Order: sequence, then structure tokens, then C-alpha cells
Amino acid sequence: MVVFRHGESEDNRNGVFSGWRDPPLTETGRAQAQALARQLAGVHLDLVVTSDLLRSKETARLALVNRPGLRWEEEWRIKERDYGALTGQSKASWLRRAPEATAAWRRGYDVRPPGGESLKMVEQRVWPFLDALVARIRREHMSVALSVHGNSMRAIRRYFEGMSIEEATTHENPLGSDYALYIVRRGDLGRSGVILSGPAVVNLVELLCTAGLPAVYTHVLGSYDLTRPVYYGYLLLYVVAYVLDDSLVLALATVTLAGGRLQERAGRWLKLVSGLVMAGLGVVLLLRPAWLVELR
Repeated sequence: MVVFRHGESEDNRNGVFSGWRDPPLTETGRAQAQALARQLAGVHLDLVVTSDLLRSKETARLALVNRPGLRWEEEWRIKERDYGALTGQSKASWLRRAPEATAAWRRGYDVRPPGGESLKMVEQRVWPFLDALVARIRREHMSVALSVHGNSMRAIRRYFEGMSIEEATTHENPLGSDYALYIVRRGDLGRSGVILSGPAVVNLVELLCTAGLPAVYTHVLGSYDLTRPVYYGYLLLYVVAYVLDDSLVLALATVTLAGGRLQERAGRWLKLVSGLVMAGLGVVLLLRPAWLVELR
């Protein structure tokens, strides 16, 4: 599942509360969507879901151009939050007029602007849609793109990444120039049936490599009667292996990027090389710790 925010709209440029208004993209917004198209060029998609607002649909049309067979659907539940009485009014003006109330309306979790929606209310419509979409992805084995809005994307990231309320309300998602990628697999369930996201898996692997393997390595060393110089020598060996692994990936990335933009497939190969090296080291430490002695 690919998720991206729409490009800059006229309301974004003018600094007004847009909400359910329907302004078009600016030239900058269209350029952002076209840049996103280049990033998504290697990503296969079967379905794109937009909100019912023009800026969402226009961004998707530009970012996913020349994709015959791609199915298109609209879903009102992923639209921007309703700002109620603030809709169409200047954000700067309201910050000067009522700074505390405006901050609470914009970034408070369960505080509604007059006649509008809170972020909590946005989640209450976005999350049921995601529950149904995840089930559909598993059932139909398809890849989906969502063209969403700033506050509906906060709800989506909370759903997939388990972000705290504070993280979700303070994090700014870029306009139309980047995307989040989530992997949906059978049985890959997390809290309350929520799938484990790509970022969560990356964080887990990083934790195992930076904390788990060193802990196993030092534990194995401690089980042998090594002299101090030999013990620190093996620690140095681990550090050298770790640095060489990172250096290899960096060198491959440098060579690849020097010849052009890094494609998704090439990026996967770089990650695979690094992962195999670290996994191989872990297997050796767990299954053949005696090799440490044999190397002496």
C-alpha cells in the first residue's frame, strides 16, 4: 500500500484553512505530483483510491500517469478534516486573534474547531475504511495507492505505524513529494488486527543488528576463558566486520547512484546484501561459537 499526500493547493499557498473546500493544485503542487510520479515509476499498482476532493484526484492523476489497467475509486472517508467555521479563513489571522484556541483546534487530538471535526473524529472514519481495505488487499492480492490529505494521513500513520497521539499531531507530512509504503501480508497482524508496517519491520531489524547481535557476540565471548588481549581482539574483529558491511553497502549505493536514480529493485538488492551479511554472522555466533576458539 502506497500512501501520499496531495500536492500544494491554492489554499496551502494562501495559508487558509482548507478542510472540505475544493481548491485546485498550484503549479508547485503539480510539479510535486510529477516528481512523485518519478519516484513511483517502479512500483506496481492495481488500484488507486482518492478522496472526493479535487486536489487529491489531481495529484493522483499526475503521479500515476500512463498506467493502463489501473482501477480508480473515490472514498470520502479519507478526505481532509472539516474545519467548520474556520474553513476558508487565514491561519495567521486566527493565530494572532486567538493563539491558544487556534493551536488546540489545529493540533489538539480531541478538540473540535467550531462546527468542525477533531483529529479523533477523522480517525473514527478513516480507521474503519482501512480495516475494510486491508481485508480486501489480502483477499484480492492487490497493491493499492491512497491519495490523501494532511490530517487523514495522520490517522493512516497512527493506524499502521502505531504513532503516539503527540507524534501524529506534531509531525508534518510533506505535500505531494514523498510517500509511505506499507506491506500487507497474510497473518501479519499486529495490535487490534492492524498490520505491521514497513517502517516497523525496518526498526525491528535495525534493533536486532545494533543491539541483539552485539549482545549475543559478547555473551559467547564471555563463555570462554580468554585473555584480556584476545577478548578485546575479538571485539575489534566484530567492529571491523560491522564497519566493512556498512562500507560495502555504502560503496554499492554510491556506484549505483552515480549512474542514475536508485530504482526500487536496486534498493532491495542493497538491503539484501547487508541483511545477509548480518544474518550470516548471527547464525555463526549462535550455531558455531566454537569457531571463535578455532580462529585463535
